[in-house]
Amino acid sequence: MLHWPRPFSRATRRRNRRCTLAINSCRIPRYLVLDSIMTLILISIQDRKNALEEYIYDTRGKLDDRYAPFVQESEKSALLAALSEAEDWLYTEEGEDSTKSVYTARLDTLKALGDPIAKRYQEHEERAKSVYQLRETLNTYLAQATSTEDKYSHIEETEKQKVVEKCVVEEQWLKDMEVRQGERAKNVDPVLRNEEVLRKRDEMIYFAAPIMGRPKPKVSVAGGGGSSSTGGTPGTQTPQPEQQQQEEQKKEEREMDVD
Repeated sequence: MLHWPRPFSRATRRRNRRCTLAINSCRIPRYLVLDSIMTLILISIQDRKNALEEYIYDTRGKLDDRYAPFVQESEKSALLAALSEAEDWLYTEEGEDSTKSVYTARLDTLKALGDPIAKRYQEHEERAKSVYQLRETLNTYLAQATSTEDKYSHIEETEKQKVVEKCVVEEQWLKDMEVRQGERAKNVDPVLRNEEVLRKRDEMIYFAAPIMGRPKPKVSVAGGGGSSSTGGTPGTQTPQPEQQQQEEQKKEEREMDVD
């Protein structure tokens, strides 16, 4: 025997109607969706085009300014020629209306020539700070390892000596690298790189901090008769003040009875 499904209640039909109206009111026309997508694509393309144009003018100006000591003449000639060619292309019909991938590829080609020069300048500008940070770390741990202060007295001398030796080795490495870098022209790639200097500093911290930062062991408070509150002869306890006073009174009474 067939059974017809039970009809929805009035409340259910009202609820469904509200949901349908909400969905229809939020439905975006297809042409608006496509228009938004095209707008985002055009913005992305224009962004890459602007980045290429900006790199051309910015790099050309720096070559005769801050980058001048850090570029070889052959590098400068090749980069200037590439910048001019890219600039001329931008104002052709193809350059005015190209794709994002083409603008990106042209920018990457220019950066392959310009980044090594920019890197030398950046290394030179940040080297003093990196060297200072490493040397300050070495001096700090060397001072701690050779200190006679009580807060370091619990650390074994062999452990302190390891820290001293590590500091001496890293300081000598830094001095040698500074000499080699000083003999090197600015327009060639550096031998003393900031990344390596900061890595040496991190290694020093990871090596020395667990040793020199080792907490001093806690000393147990000693009780009466030289025995500690937690140790001493088994079965004995440190007498409390009231108990101690009562024992002294009993002792005095016994002495009086004897007399």
